[in-house]
Amino acid sequence: LFGNKHIEITRIIVDEGRAFERIAEYERALMCYEEAVDSECYAENSQELGLVFMRMGIIHFSVGNSEDAWDCLTEATRIFELEDKQERIAFQKQSLVHSKRDKTDLIKCFQCILHLAEADPNRYNIDRSLVLPKVATALAEIKQYEKAAILYRDAIELQRSLPGDTRFLVAMNLHNLGNCLYYQCDLTEAITCLEDALGLLEDTPGVEGKHVADTYQSLAFVHESRSDMQEALTCYSNALKSRRMTADTDSTSLVSILTSMGEVLRTLGMYDAAIKSCKDALRLLDSRVGSNLLLTARIVECIGSTHRDRFEYEKALRCFKECLKQRQDAEGIDSIYTAKTLRDMAVIYSLKGEAEKASDLLRESLRVFQLHIKFDFPTEQPQEGKETRNNPLDRNALSEKISQYLEKGRGENLVDFAKTIVTFASVIDTLGWKDEAITSYQLVINLLDDTVDKEHLVSAEAKHRMGTIMFQQGAYNDSLMPLEESLYIRRIKLGNEHILTEETLKMISRSYAASGDSEMALEHFKEVRDIKKKRLSSKADSENEADLLLRLGKLHLEQQEYADALTCFKDSLRLQRQSSITRDEQKLGETLQYMGSTLLEIDQLQEARVTLLSGLRLLERSREGGKEMMTSSYLLGRVNEEEWSFDKALAWYNRSLAILNKYEKPDEEMKARIITRVGLVKFAQKSFEGALKSVKEAQDIFEAIHGVNNLDYADCLHSCGRIHFQLEEHQIAKDMFQSALQVRQQHLKQDDAELGESYHCLGAVLIELNQYDEASSCLTEALRIRVESFGDAGDHVCATQRCLGVVKLHLGKPNESANHFLEAIRVGMDCVQLKNDLDEDGYENLIACFDAVTPMAKDSLDSERLGKLYYQKGSLQSMHKRYNEALRSFAEAIQVYKTSCGEEHLTVANALYNIGVCLKECGESERAMKSFSRALNITTMQLGEDHIQVAETTQQMAEVYNMQGDIKGAIIMCEQALQIRRSQEDSPLAALLNFSGELYTRCNNGDEAERCFRECVRIRKNLFGDDHLDVAQALYNLGYIHETFRNDFRRALRCYEESLRIRLDLMEDVDEDHARCYLHLGTAHSALHVETKAFFCFEKAIEISNEIDYHDSTIVEDALIGQGHTLLARGEAVEALVQYERARGMRQSRTSSERVQSEEVAEVLVLEANALIKLSKQREAMSKLVQALDTYKKSVGMTHLGTGEVFQLLSELHLEMEENEEALICAQQALDIRKSLLGKHDDATGDTYFILGKIFFDRADLATAAPCLQAALETFKHRRGPNHISVADSMYCIGCVHECRKEWNEAIACFQETLTVRQKVHGRDHLLVADVLFRLGTSHKKRGEADLSSDCLAECLRIRTIAKGEDDISVADALFELAGTLGGNLPVSTNLDPTQCYIDAIRIYRQSQGEHRIKIAKCLASLAKIMESKKNVEKASSCFKQAVGIFEAKLSLAPTHGELMDYRIALDYEAYIGVLLDYAAFLEITGDDSSAIENYHHAVGLLQSVRGEHDGEIDNALSKVAGVLDRQNRSEEALQLLQTVKERRISALGDNNPVVATTLYEISKLLDKKQDYESAIESLEDCLRIRRATIGRFSESVAFTLLQIGVVQAHNAKFEEAISTWDDALTIYKRAGFHDEDVAVLNVLEYQENARRMLETLES
Repeated sequence: LFGNKHIEITRIIVDEGRAFERIAEYERALMCYEEAVDSECYAENSQELGLVFMRMGIIHFSVGNSEDAWDCLTEATRIFELEDKQERIAFQKQSLVHSKRDKTDLIKCFQCILHLAEADPNRYNIDRSLVLPKVATALAEIKQYEKAAILYRDAIELQRSLPGDTRFLVAMNLHNLGNCLYYQCDLTEAITCLEDALGLLEDTPGVEGKHVADTYQSLAFVHESRSDMQEALTCYSNALKSRRMTADTDSTSLVSILTSMGEVLRTLGMYDAAIKSCKDALRLLDSRVGSNLLLTARIVECIGSTHRDRFEYEKALRCFKECLKQRQDAEGIDSIYTAKTLRDMAVIYSLKGEAEKASDLLRESLRVFQLHIKFDFPTEQPQEGKETRNNPLDRNALSEKISQYLEKGRGENLVDFAKTIVTFASVIDTLGWKDEAITSYQLVINLLDDTVDKEHLVSAEAKHRMGTIMFQQGAYNDSLMPLEESLYIRRIKLGNEHILTEETLKMISRSYAASGDSEMALEHFKEVRDIKKKRLSSKADSENEADLLLRLGKLHLEQQEYADALTCFKDSLRLQRQSSITRDEQKLGETLQYMGSTLLEIDQLQEARVTLLSGLRLLERSREGGKEMMTSSYLLGRVNEEEWSFDKALAWYNRSLAILNKYEKPDEEMKARIITRVGLVKFAQKSFEGALKSVKEAQDIFEAIHGVNNLDYADCLHSCGRIHFQLEEHQIAKDMFQSALQVRQQHLKQDDAELGESYHCLGAVLIELNQYDEASSCLTEALRIRVESFGDAGDHVCATQRCLGVVKLHLGKPNESANHFLEAIRVGMDCVQLKNDLDEDGYENLIACFDAVTPMAKDSLDSERLGKLYYQKGSLQSMHKRYNEALRSFAEAIQVYKTSCGEEHLTVANALYNIGVCLKECGESERAMKSFSRALNITTMQLGEDHIQVAETTQQMAEVYNMQGDIKGAIIMCEQALQIRRSQEDSPLAALLNFSGELYTRCNNGDEAERCFRECVRIRKNLFGDDHLDVAQALYNLGYIHETFRNDFRRALRCYEESLRIRLDLMEDVDEDHARCYLHLGTAHSALHVETKAFFCFEKAIEISNEIDYHDSTIVEDALIGQGHTLLARGEAVEALVQYERARGMRQSRTSSERVQSEEVAEVLVLEANALIKLSKQREAMSKLVQALDTYKKSVGMTHLGTGEVFQLLSELHLEMEENEEALICAQQALDIRKSLLGKHDDATGDTYFILGKIFFDRADLATAAPCLQAALETFKHRRGPNHISVADSMYCIGCVHECRKEWNEAIACFQETLTVRQKVHGRDHLLVADVLFRLGTSHKKRGEADLSSDCLAECLRIRTIAKGEDDISVADALFELAGTLGGNLPVSTNLDPTQCYIDAIRIYRQSQGEHRIKIAKCLASLAKIMESKKNVEKASSCFKQAVGIFEAKLSLAPTHGELMDYRIALDYEAYIGVLLDYAAFLEITGDDSSAIENYHHAVGLLQSVRGEHDGEIDNALSKVAGVLDRQNRSEEALQLLQTVKERRISALGDNNPVVATTLYEISKLLDKKQDYESAIESLEDCLRIRRATIGRFSESVAFTLLQIGVVQAHNAKFEEAISTWDDALTIYKRAGFHDEDVAVLNVLEYQENARRMLETLES
């Protein structure tokens, strides 16, 4: 159809290549791609061609063809960038919407290129500072803002480090980073970046105005998103000014700025300026840009909104109609912006009174919104007058859909999405779905509060509209809170005079008026009236409002309107905290006290405790609120009493009494109330005598104040009756109950709950007195009152029903009795499920009901009721931990259920489940597992695999697996349960995640554990808020993961601190969890080197454990160990040792009953050994380690991490004591243990590799040391990060290996990296920094870089002198090396005198370690060379003799193999050789030829022993001996020696080496001297041949050799040949650029002239 070369054929070939690529047949895939490229069917620079090149590049990259990969990827990147650039140009010229083409291909190319460049930077050289921003820009365009932000940051850091002026590049990337952060809703950081970018752009000369304008515009966007309109307006103005000043005027940008300015001006109420700005934008759009419907629509919409705000409805309507037309033409009728415009038009028609048109437009708007939010509303709107909760709408589903829609905004403009939902909510509000509108507004408010700003104008609008709906629904008081918050925001953002502020004030005044508070309504109406005449002081206004709200809350509290009271107190508290510059702590404390009192009344006990404690702390600080402190203490007593924490309650009541008694005239009535509560607490503690005494005391006080006809007095009488009842003094109790009842009947309504209490108690005592008829009457009346007061539920109703059951039974009415008992059981079990708690008396009473009614159910043959009774009874018994009794009840229930319902019925499964729970609690795991398995089978069969009961059962099975130690089985069960529970985020899911996290922790799966704990924290915070004990526990667990698995102690610290804060806020007393928090806080602080805080935390852990007398001493032991670590870090090793010994003593006493001491004792022994090492007591430390090793061997065996650590420490000790063999054995054992237990890449294994590397290094086994150190380095980098000190130590040792191998470049690179890390970790003046500077200096010196070397060594000298003093041996080392650098012939930058350096070094060495020190010899030898250079022969000779004498005394001229295996001794011999050679050379100069020859021979002998027979330095020394012999006229010996040198060099280097040529030249000179001219010429010709081949035919060496050949020829009287040879030499000199006056040329000319004279003489 197409022929061989057609685009369709090419595409098929590419598809075939992709298929081969997927199955990893890369060669065939490449063939296909290359064929596609060669076909030349693609358009030039097309995207398809780029994609083919990219695929080729990726394949080459995958198979390691770096060159081909680079070429292909570079070409693909060029095409993609060109295409993107062309798209942008088209966009700018035609004002088109920029293509949303996927940039994944471009990103992938860049990433591969970066990988190649990182792998081989010398071959593939790219500018990362330019490539990284390109990748980031592509990522940003596909909305991967987080990744883009990371790359921009990397680029910025890189560009800042580059030489030259990079301010413009940094500014551009800061600009782009700010935009990314804006889309991530990190607005504060975005502002910082953009402002930094502006600063750089304004400081950089020559920057175009458009760049400044763009940055100002972006900054304005951010300010506008935060509702900071004034700042936004300023930025837009600056952007406009900069844009107009630029030569390259971008019309689109100008239009955008003008439009945005118009919108901001409209928001600020500057309507004329807004319209002018928008019209300027329109004119510019029409004249320069061309047709852009969307931009036009936006401008027209802004003009229309401005006209609407100015009440110019006709103009507004015309604008909105035009806007609608533009948007429908551009985006169609279903655009979200079309829906907004329809809503705006509907508002105008509604304001004009055209309701029908408005309704039609709103319905059309809603239709469009539904398409985007994906939620369908009924076609009929809610009926007038009906509550929306009766309409068939799933609000949860609506909330979910809106939340999903808002989530899209996180990658776009989040504020625009929020505005859309506000518009949508206003539409459904107008159409009648009020509650759904409130839900939508609340979602917007929550989103903006969490991500942008709590004080946002969109939030203000949502709150205003929400308050308006509440007002319309009649919830006037509820409407005030959102309206007040809206008013607060609008005042801040828009000022007091803005129309929107006025609108909210009007709504607030209407709410006050409707709620009956005419005073507040009038006040707000006055403010509306005077809003343009007078500017109110917001501070004074807020303070007055806070006082008013506090008073109003008190009134609501007195009227028992608890919800309203709570709202008032919260608002008052908010205003007090926001408005006052200096807070009135007494007033805040009082407000918190009233709030806590309200929370107590509505049974929110935990919140009440936190609030009251916070208020009490403020009152204590104010020192003025004595009465409020007394009241807060009393209320805290009430809270603890309600929670049955009776001891705490008594403590608080006694504290409040103590405060009360401090007053001269205490409030006797309050005192009586407190004493009454004390009596009731003692009653609850069954301390009846004490209770009676307290209540009677209170009764006497009330009688003295009010007389006997008083409710407080009646309450005391009633309480006394209850006490006498418990003391079985029934007649006295009856009299007191009756007396109390009579008083209460006079003062209370007939349905008051306290009357019900009196009738109930009277009935109960009448039962004990066998007066059943009277009891029946009283209890019936009690039941009536209690049902009217509490409904047909509650423990009060349960108690009365039970008593009535007893009465009816005694009166011979079994059916009525059974009904009362059954009702008591129903109500009682409901209460138990609701409260999840029941006191002992309540339990016994309910069990009595079961025991009474069960026989009746058996007799009636009612199987269903009987089974339920057994099941409920078992549940009650199980809750009270009567597991054996519960097992019997559930077994009975199963028998009944099997008979009545069948064996596979759900009721059987439920009972089996509960049996499993009881068996689990009894520790019978096998039986429990069987019961759970049977329950699971039935539940799955009946309800399916995804039912919640299946999750509950699998979770219980997980706990059983955990009990059995089968962690993997437990995790599998948990995962099954999680899959089911994840459909609903509730407390059980959080608990399951927490349990799963603990299981993963136990099996060392830190990643999964962290995921579980993080999710648990999030869910619990969503459910309970930030301050809850369950949240604290989850945070603690998460911190433990960060500490144990991540070594991320900063994050761990934050988790522990937050967990501890919550516990301290919520709990009055400390417990073991507080101690554990302090313990781990101490560990985190210690790891972060904050020793003071760490020690304090450990001390607190010990203090709390001792205070609560916690039975488990491990916390104290661990805290003592932690203190030991802290003291050791401070350098207080003796004190640390004491703490370790205390901890070991506690552990030994705890494990004394065991036959062998535990591994925990061995762990402390290791710590003691570490402390002893710090004290330089190595032998004692070794003894401790051997003891620890023996303990480990007895308790856990040899293959244990503890033994691995002991062997590691032993190896370090042996190495320090220079016992290398023992060190090696211990290190290898440590490595075997750690590799088998932890793997090759664990931290501990890395430590062992490191010590092995050091051992092999000391043994001069560099080949083995290097891989060990490299393995340690890779492990440390991976596990600890590149900036950890262990990474630096490993790099240092690797550098030393390279140094020994004379690989100076590699050594310097290692030392430089070590220096960087050590300076970061330790600072610039640390001794470890000096050590690496020393090595770096010596390496630079070896490479001839004297200036760098001297700088490093001088800095090393400075640090060591400061840290150790001027006379330390390490200072001498630095002086010696520095002098060596200064003493050379290379230029250096320091003014130090090398001679003085050597003298000072010698002085220090002699003071430190005596005369015979090799280093002294080295110094003397170096000093001798300096004296020699200064022509001071006598001093030079003296220094050389002393140096050689020291070496002869310390070292042998025939070293053994064992000596040379020691790296340090081998280095000493190398120094000895150097000194001998230098001394011999000196002796040559001074004419002592015999001594020179002797020293040369000594050096040769040592060279043969140390370096081997074939070392080149031997030949050099022999050559020098030959020279000396020649001077002694011992030419034959010299010639013989040089012949030997020639043969050795040919053997070692080959016969074509320049060194051999040099030897031949020296031989020729001796032959010439012997007049053996032929042999001399032959030798020189060989020399010439070698030099021509190796150095070059026209080199100076060749010319010099020709010159010597001519000399020998002249000596042999062959003058013509000599002249010719010299001509060749002269030609080479001339070619090399020598001039006629140069010495070499003059010598040749002189030789030729002499030769010609000799020829003339011979001829004549």
